[in-house]
Amino acid sequence: MDRQNKYQDFRQSDIDSLAVVWQKNERLLLPTGAAFLISQVLQQTVYVVSDQQIADTNQFAQGERAEGRAALSMQDERRIIKIAAGPHYTELPADLQHQAKQSFRQESDLLESLYLAAVNVPRVFNVLDADALLSVDQPNKRRPCPPLILMEFIAGSKITDVVSASALKDRAHQLQQLWPALIRAVESLEQQEVLHRDLKPDNMVLRQQKIVLLDFEKASSKTFTNNQKAHSSFSAPEVRQGGQSASSDHYSLAAIAFKLLTKQDPDLHNRTHLAGVFAPMAAFWQQALAENPDERFASLSALDAAFQQALASFLKALNPTQEAQALKQLLTERLQQSEQTLAVQQQQVSTLSAQTAALSQFLTEKQPQHANELAAFAPQWAHYLQQVAALPLALANLQQVMYQQQQTLAQPLPDDDSARQWLAARVQDPDLALLQAQLTEHIAQCTTPTLYQTLTEPLTLPDFIPLQTQLALCSQQQQTLVKKLANNQTATLLFGHTLDALGKQAELYHHQLERLQQLAAEAWRLQSVDDLKRYLEQQLRIWQQWRQLQSDINRLQNELATERFALPKTAAIVPSANWPLRLGSVAVLAALGYVAWPTIQSGMQPTRAELVSALVRGEASEVQLIANKPWAAGDYQFTVGATRCEPRGIAAQTLTFGCLVNESGNLSYQLENSEGALQQGMLKVSAQSHLLNFNVTPANAKVQLNQQPVKTGVRLAEGEYQVSVTAEGYQALTKTIQFTGQPLQLSLEPLTATLTVQSQTPDVQLQLKGANSSKRLTAGERISLPLGDYELTASAKHFQSQTQKVSLSSIQQLSINLAPMRYSLNLNITPANASVFLDDVKATLPLQLSAGEYQLRVEAAGYQPYSEVLTVDNNSRKTLSLNAIPKPAAPTVATTHVAAKPVTEANQVPFIHGWSSEQVKALQLQAANTVGKPVFFQEPLLNGQGLGPKMAVIPAGSFLMGCSEGDTACDGDEKPGEHRVTHGKHFAVSKHEVSFDDWTLCVSQGGCKSNKIPGDQGWGQGQRPVIQVSWYDANEYVRWLSQATGRRFRLLGESEWEYVARAGSTARFAQFGSCIDTQQANYNGTYGLGGCPQSKTGTYLAKTQVVGSYSANNMGLFDTMGNVWEWTGDCYQNNFSAIPSNGTAFGNGNCESAVSRGSSWNGTPWDQRVSNRLYFTPHYSYSDVGFRVAQDL
Repeated sequence: MDRQNKYQDFRQSDIDSLAVVWQKNERLLLPTGAAFLISQVLQQTVYVVSDQQIADTNQFAQGERAEGRAALSMQDERRIIKIAAGPHYTELPADLQHQAKQSFRQESDLLESLYLAAVNVPRVFNVLDADALLSVDQPNKRRPCPPLILMEFIAGSKITDVVSASALKDRAHQLQQLWPALIRAVESLEQQEVLHRDLKPDNMVLRQQKIVLLDFEKASSKTFTNNQKAHSSFSAPEVRQGGQSASSDHYSLAAIAFKLLTKQDPDLHNRTHLAGVFAPMAAFWQQALAENPDERFASLSALDAAFQQALASFLKALNPTQEAQALKQLLTERLQQSEQTLAVQQQQVSTLSAQTAALSQFLTEKQPQHANELAAFAPQWAHYLQQVAALPLALANLQQVMYQQQQTLAQPLPDDDSARQWLAARVQDPDLALLQAQLTEHIAQCTTPTLYQTLTEPLTLPDFIPLQTQLALCSQQQQTLVKKLANNQTATLLFGHTLDALGKQAELYHHQLERLQQLAAEAWRLQSVDDLKRYLEQQLRIWQQWRQLQSDINRLQNELATERFALPKTAAIVPSANWPLRLGSVAVLAALGYVAWPTIQSGMQPTRAELVSALVRGEASEVQLIANKPWAAGDYQFTVGATRCEPRGIAAQTLTFGCLVNESGNLSYQLENSEGALQQGMLKVSAQSHLLNFNVTPANAKVQLNQQPVKTGVRLAEGEYQVSVTAEGYQALTKTIQFTGQPLQLSLEPLTATLTVQSQTPDVQLQLKGANSSKRLTAGERISLPLGDYELTASAKHFQSQTQKVSLSSIQQLSINLAPMRYSLNLNITPANASVFLDDVKATLPLQLSAGEYQLRVEAAGYQPYSEVLTVDNNSRKTLSLNAIPKPAAPTVATTHVAAKPVTEANQVPFIHGWSSEQVKALQLQAANTVGKPVFFQEPLLNGQGLGPKMAVIPAGSFLMGCSEGDTACDGDEKPGEHRVTHGKHFAVSKHEVSFDDWTLCVSQGGCKSNKIPGDQGWGQGQRPVIQVSWYDANEYVRWLSQATGRRFRLLGESEWEYVARAGSTARFAQFGSCIDTQQANYNGTYGLGGCPQSKTGTYLAKTQVVGSYSANNMGLFDTMGNVWEWTGDCYQNNFSAIPSNGTAFGNGNCESAVSRGSSWNGTPWDQRVSNRLYFTPHYSYSDVGFRVAQDL
């Protein structure tokens, strides 16, 4: 049976469930029986494989040679397999699979035709359709896989290695020798009417002095036009837009030459910056790299002639004088940058010196009273002052070097000899950049938060445990006394108020102690010496308040001494008709100090008697003396002033006398028997008594006088009383009154609770109705209201109103977000088969839309597209008729010039402010299809020894940067939150923060040399985010990753970071809304955030967690809030107006302070807000700082 029939039979076999993984060392079995082993992953679609039959033959030949026998010559066993669309081809929808298969077939056919036409391209050995590989374990089954091409492996030299000399003149000569081969390669394509459209150094290999061209995925030919966009800096502008022109490959050739000669990317900034140094080449680059194809060289031969002439002129002009002038220009630019940096450094040193002087003065003032607390801090502070004192000297040395360089640059260079001497002398110049970097590092070392934290470590705080214990004993003693007096009405009248006051005093001291402990436990982020001074001030205040509190608690303990409240075993008010009078008199006498223990007054008898009297002038009433043991039998006499009272008898421990006193005021009394005086003292006799009359609100309130229930209409003696009023639902009232017979007005305030209503609905109106009142609220406002049931109504323009019941019994927070009204928009469109897009998302008619502005776009084949900004605020109808246009003729590659059509922002990228998760993910998938990648992917290292971080495709778009809608807690440098930034190109961002595993791979490959072993705090490494890395370390990693993968990686710009962290959301915690908890992000949950009670969960893990431990955002990125702060590529400035609105990073890479975003494991809930900004010096490294990476697509 022939091969074709075998292949057809093979296509009838079953498909195995185990798809090809496309990873190193995986075995691939072709239907022909050939077996291959993947040895290297070059790209997502390109793999180096080893032909196992040739490998076995080579191994046998090697063994034969080792034995000294003749053997077959060794063959190259390497081959290239390229697959369609990547490993995720089988997961694509059917239409995208068909599109990928068609494009792949065009590429394979083109390669075969070019090879047959003797163009230097890889030879194609085999082309297989999808699912055409055999299962290794079950050869009668097929494995799911993309279509693939098996082709020749090109062994040769990279052109970047061919032109690589460090000396500019040598590099120019190397380029001069390579250039003809580059021209011949493009010329061979033009002879076949082919445009490569994606020429770049990676797609060219020099083999036997000839350029072999690789990767024709984006190529066009005379039989088909390719509209794929190329995204490299070597691609012509029209190709980046999906078009082409006859000079597209010419542009790429000139861009490649620029890169090889200057070692810089061929962007406009670099071309402008280097125009003076490479003056003879500037005119060539200006024309060859023109944006408009019509302004470029007319043909390949014209480009060739112009380049060779320009390069020859450059080499000729490259003499000592010119080289010296070029170096002068470069040194002048560096000096100007250094002067700008110096001005910043001078300000930093001046500020630091002033702050250290202020702190030293503060310490001098506080030393006498806080000598013990500051003793351990003083030596460290003295050492720190020595470090700071060295800064002005280093600054002066740097200024001297800069002055000398100014003099050097001012030297004239009249001839080549003086230029040579001048160039030779530059070898001896001090390294200005190094000196300035050392000063920057010295300043950073003196201002790092870690250093400030170290300075504070010797400081100690008071021991709060003894005070807690002492205060607990006081509270226990007070409660014991209260319980002991609870059944003794007399004791309660005498000492209840005092004990209550002492209990409140203990409670106050408890709160003060608790507050001191909170202050002591506060986490401080020390960013400056001023912060350190404020920290010390607080620490010393804590000591001072601790000592005062210690004294207060000692005094409280003395006041609660048991002997001060010694009482009879039984003591009670003897009921009588006029007990309210007795009650009042006792209270007045106790308050004035006229009721005293008998042993204190007389000192003669061990009997301790309590005097209970309620005497009113001219009114008969009783006096009782209550002892702690029965009175002895006998005659007792009791005298008040000039009045001798009548004995009423002895009842166990109570002596009773009847008195009719005709005096008033403070009178002396004496108790005596036959043995003499037993007890003496003073008591008060009221002038008169009155009927008690009071009005109380609410009417059902209960009233007590001196802790005894009382009603209106009873008679009371004039005097001082403690009145207590209570009622359910109201705040209790306790106060001291002076009773003179006037009616009492007693009103209670209702109990209240706080209510906060949050809403993300714009301009929401909130109306709260209670039983007797109605109140308008503002979203986010915190108000106090009486307890009870309410009805809350929320309304807003273009939103559906909502009413709900609110039962207010405690602190309550509500969140009301109204559903938008949906308006019907009927579009009557001609032609009827037109496609409608709203904000770049395809829509289905009829449209149901919420109010707002939409970018409407209508397209149909053969018609002019229509677009407008559509305002929707009610139900409406619209009629549109598209204008037919003639279909353009197919372009001829060799003669057609397609100018890049300007594209405005309005129809280039969507404004994703407030987009839903579904909208964002749909746009992300669309972007991934556009750049020819799956949404999530990894770039292989060129050496096949690993993969880069997992990346997510990020769609182009615009958003509002800064303070989130409704966020009243944002800082000044986040405001006003209306800075619109546009990211005009798709790019990619790592799904996770860079891990220790990622960093270890970098180190193992010879990268990340400045910080080979970052500390992990003992938490472990692996997939935890790498920490203890500075901004410089992070930039070193992305430089290595770019070189290792052949792709351009970098740190995210600050606006890029917020764009991807928001992922379409306008809320302050992005996908989590207006609040957050520790189930959603790794932060310090012992703190709370106003308006967000669930943020204070009490959970604090106190270390990093494995990346991806929490849920991803709408773009598939993990840990954009919490875990570690993430370095960005921006220099910090405190005003959003300076941040470029085109999405580029702010600063030139030489930052005084670099921006970090996203907060960390030790941050508060407030820190997690997506708009929050922080900055550190670039040298800063700590356990809460890491980074993630971006990739240009």
